Amino acid sequence: MNQLVLDLHLPQPKSFDDFVRGENAELLFQLSQWASGDRTVRAIYIWGEHGAGKSYLLAAAKERLIDAHTVYLVNAKRDMLPQTLPSDAALIVDNVENLDAEQQIVLFDHYNTLREGNGRILVSGHLPPMLLPLRDDLTTRLGWGLIYQLKTLSDTDKAAALQRHARSLGF
Repeated sequence: MNQLVLDLHLPQPKSFDDFVRGENAELLFQLSQWASGDRTVRAIYIWGEHGAGKSYLLAAAKERLIDAHTVYLVNAKRDMLPQTLPSDAALIVDNVENLDAEQQIVLFDHYNTLREGNGRILVSGHLPPMLLPLRDDLTTRLGWGLIYQLKTLSDTDKAAALQRHARSLGF
């Protein structure tokens, strides 16, 4: 009996380089600056349609930071924010619109802690900060940093993204 070897590839870590930029080149540049520790880019808010790639970009930012900093990645749909964090941490919050009232207060406090220290924050949601159904003081804080709409890909860019993904899977 011969054993067959399946040529399966392990999932690759998320990377800014693997993201098809489309009309999002400036956003990707700023995310790279944020992840590298640039002191001028400490807070970024990303909004856009479901499926545009917000969660992917947040995971890629975490991968870029993982060796250099204390990093917290929280998906507000299923995770709770940490109760405390160091003032030099990097906090990444996905789906911010899903935070309940108590978690909104925690995020507000974390934003202030990170701003007073050397920390950074990256947040995503489906609407611009001021249109989110969150506390006014939190939406104001989220609006203090850079705000980018993640644009969906054109049909040509979608084809390029599918081809790139197929190559990464060994097709």
